[in-house]
Amino acid sequence: MSSFEEESLYEMFDDFLDPESERKPPLLPIASSPKNPFYFDHNHAKYYILQEIVESGTSAEIEVLGSVIKHVRKKLLVDGGEDCSGLKKWLVKSLKKDGYSASLRHTYWPTSLTCPGGEYEYIDIIYESKRGGSKRVIIDLDFKSQFELARPTSEYKDLCDLLPSLFVGDDEKLKNIISILCGEAKNSFRQRGLHVPPWRTPCYMHSKWFSLPQRTTSRREVFATRIGIDVSSKVVARRKYDSLGADQCGLSSQFSAMSTRCG
Repeated sequence: MSSFEEESLYEMFDDFLDPESERKPPLLPIASSPKNPFYFDHNHAKYYILQEIVESGTSAEIEVLGSVIKHVRKKLLVDGGEDCSGLKKWLVKSLKKDGYSASLRHTYWPTSLTCPGGEYEYIDIIYESKRGGSKRVIIDLDFKSQFELARPTSEYKDLCDLLPSLFVGDDEKLKNIISILCGEAKNSFRQRGLHVPPWRTPCYMHSKWFSLPQRTTSRREVFATRIGIDVSSKVVARRKYDSLGADQCGLSSQFSAMSTRCG
């Protein structure tokens, strides 16, 4: 692995490995702000709402995050890590050893009138609570870069700087982040006199994590399916989620409720 890739991987987890670091409030220069007494309140509100979303976490998310950091930190210290794709595969194996129902998810969505086609790869876990319920936890090792713009406004940059490179959270948390960032990205492009590119629309961003995934099935699961035996309750829980929990772009009632529209 090149020194550049190794340095990038170390930077990816810097925020989590350095708990002493503090975030600074956004800077909104008067010279570039419109003459609106509510301008500062509105932009500060978005900043602090996003900050609260990013820094919040359920007990399941905190537990999974701890495991991810433990494994990745060990990997980086031992051999400097791998490329991001190789690191994902290795991390899935490590999380499975910890007892998690982890999978490498590869999403693909076709081109439509309002959204260009694409594909994406991330990790998810079906977390089973002690009370018997199950919940999907998304793990993205290259999260922040998905929202970065080449020529952002200062307001958008302030919001983007809040995002972690390593994301661990549930569907609702991710959808709220997409809603806020895509809304501000639209404002950023407009202020630059540019049209919003298709790959920066809510529809496209939403499709990365919420299109129907293609899951690589293990040989053990294939064999068990052929002879009619369920491998474990975790497999059943994941199949149930795959059939009911992954929603298509534009069809999610939760996504629509946040006033985030495709296109």
